[in-house]
Amino acid sequence: MGAFKKAADPVREIVNFFDYISVWQDQGGVQELIDTFNRAKDEQTLQALEALQEHIKECGREPFGMNRTQKGQRVTPHDVYLGNVWGIWTYPASEFIADKDINKDKDPRTGLTVYETIEKQARDFMCFHADSMVKLITNLEEMAA
Repeated sequence: MGAFKKAADPVREIVNFFDYISVWQDQGGVQELIDTFNRAKDEQTLQALEALQEHIKECGREPFGMNRTQKGQRVTPHDVYLGNVWGIWTYPASEFIADKDINKDKDPRTGLTVYETIEKQARDFMCFHADSMVKLITNLEEMAA
């Protein structure tokens, strides 16, 4: 999913990413497949399904995590919490979006502004999870063929 590496505004894009994954989480992800799968039949497929389910859980709704929504709720910038990196406090994405042009000072440790640091956090999170999920789904498709 190289698209996230080139996302024009990863802070807004992570909101869409969480909204998409939350729908999967609300439907149980791939847990039903895991529950009905015969472990003796194909351990490799089961491990791939379990890894995919873990990504769905990590990107899904969590009251104290990044995606602070309830089941069935649409994810908005007010519900996605970013920060807690390089001394930046945790705030909703909506706050970072609103203030992105206020503080243009670059952190001497990173060479990035506050907003650029938050963009990097969002981009890195999406790239890690999305790339891993696409690889797992591709492997599952190949195993099913």
